[in-house]
Amino acid sequence: MKEMMKEMGEFAKDAFKHVYSIHKNMMKLTSGEDELSEKQENWNFNVDKYNEWVMQHDPNPKSNSKKLRKKYKPEKLSKRDLADVTESIDRDLDLAIEAITDIEGTVNSYQDPDSFQSWVDIEKSNKESNNE
Repeated sequence: MKEMMKEMGEFAKDAFKHVYSIHKNMMKLTSGEDELSEKQENWNFNVDKYNEWVMQHDPNPKSNSKKLRKKYKPEKLSKRDLADVTESIDRDLDLAIEAITDIEGTVNSYQDPDSFQSWVDIEKSNKESNNE
């Protein structure tokens, strides 16, 4: 039973990973822009805070324009990149569906007493053979 739950957890993590990847790729597809790296996102966050601080101390645009920092902007995706993103979405969707059906199969085998008992017997025989 413990191994079955562990297996279902692995399938669920795998499905979540693929769904998250689909989400990121859908964002790319709808915006037409590539995502920023973590370093660039951190820079942009800090730039916002710094620029806010500059504006509080010197609200005059003529004098503070040289002090303000620029943010990274995401790159536009080419048509080929958009096609690759679409292929990646298809691939991740197939893998997520596969992981979910693996979970469903594991649950169904648990609900079917004959199938579950044969699974338990196989696990017992595997343990016995490993102990020898």
